[in-house]
Amino acid sequence: MRAACANPRINWVVKLHPDLVWKLKYEGYTGELRDIIALRSAVGRLPEHVKLVPPETDISTFSFFDITDYCVTVRGTIGIEMACHGIPVLTAGTGRYSGLGFTIDSSLSKEYLERLGRIETIPPMAPGDIELARRFACALFKWRLWEVKTVETVKLPMKQTGHPLDHNLVAHVQTFAQLAEQEDMREFARWLASDKTDYFQPGGSMG
Repeated sequence: MRAACANPRINWVVKLHPDLVWKLKYEGYTGELRDIIALRSAVGRLPEHVKLVPPETDISTFSFFDITDYCVTVRGTIGIEMACHGIPVLTAGTGRYSGLGFTIDSSLSKEYLERLGRIETIPPMAPGDIELARRFACALFKWRLWEVKTVETVKLPMKQTGHPLDHNLVAHVQTFAQLAEQEDMREFARWLASDKTDYFQPGGSMG
C-alpha cells in the first residue's frame, strides 16, 4: 500500500477479499474492519489515486477487467483470470501458478516493491504468455474438477453464519453398498489406486 501511495502515475483500486465478510461474522466481530484499522495505522489517509473497495461490495470483480492495466495479488485466483485476459499479473508470493511463465514473480521483497514503483512501464503480456495462462486455467478449472454427485455441500444463509452446521455435507445414499456403487466414488477410487499425481477428467486433451 505504501508503494501504491508513492506511485501517483497509476490509479490503484484495492479490493478487499470478500471472505472477510463471513470470516468476521463467524467470529462475531462487528467493529471496523481490521484491514482498515491496519491501513490507517501504517499508511494514514490514502491519497486520491488509491481507492479501497470494501469486501461486501455488490460490484462484480469481472467489471474491473475492462479498465484494468495491471493486477497485483499474492496468489489469488484473480491472477489466473486476469492473465487469461492479457492483463500482466504481479505476484507477491508463491502459489500454484507462480513460476509457470505467465506471471511476473519476484524473488525478493525489494524487487517486488521496485516493480510496483514503476509498474506503468511493464509491457503488455505476450500472446504466448496469455496462451500459457489459458491452458493452465483450462486444466485447473475444467479438467481437474471431480464432479461429486453422491454428497452435496449445503450452506446456510449468511445471517446464520456461526451455526455448527453452517457448512454441511448431505449424503444422497443411505448405505456403504450404495456409496460404493456410485460412479463418482468409483472414479475417485480409480484415481487413488493409480500412479497419477493429479486428477484429470478422462478424455481431456490439450489440443
